[in-house]
Amino acid sequence: MARSCNVDEESPFVRALPRDQRWPSRRFVGDVPWLDTYPPACGRRTFPEEELEALDHELAALATHLYGRDLFRRLYSLTAADTPGRRPTVALALLADESGGAYVFEYAPDACRFVPAESTDPVSDYLAVFECWATDLLAFLRCEISSTALGFAYSRLWNANPSAFQFNLQPSLFEYVHPLRMPDRCLATYRRTVSALPASTPQVTAARAVSANAAVRA
Repeated sequence: MARSCNVDEESPFVRALPRDQRWPSRRFVGDVPWLDTYPPACGRRTFPEEELEALDHELAALATHLYGRDLFRRLYSLTAADTPGRRPTVALALLADESGGAYVFEYAPDACRFVPAESTDPVSDYLAVFECWATDLLAFLRCEISSTALGFAYSRLWNANPSAFQFNLQPSLFEYVHPLRMPDRCLATYRRTVSALPASTPQVTAARAVSANAAVRA
């Protein structure tokens, strides 16, 4: 079994800033305000209806990925007492415009699908809800934005019974769009990003010259 033999505070090539001077405070300052509004990560707020078919196609692939995994198993472990007055599954609330319009998709694990739902208040109707912009989710599932984008204040979730049902869709989404699963899509996005960067000439700092005598002695 491997074990740590020593921990150095610094090395010749890297060191941390002084702990007592430059490290950020980790002191708890109380609850933060609820995130009421947030912009889309991709910059586009309006989701055109003609892209619904593409979104449905991507959600079908995501549902296939979720089959038999953690979310799937947790839902099938629920009892009727765990979800009083609510549908015993999760829903996606996808913001579609600036006026508050949204598309709602219900996760149907028995059908291995996300199906369109007519709910006007998914937070009250479902056990748990994941909300983000529809434009963001389609771009995310296509690997057109970062695989971590939705986790940085670009989404919200609700859970009506966290003591009985642990719900966090972010790990499943991150795993789904991982570059090892979708190498072609991720590579295309990487190349598009790199091509948009300004041209630059790489600069490498040369190491200190070593005298011939020192090299011989070594």
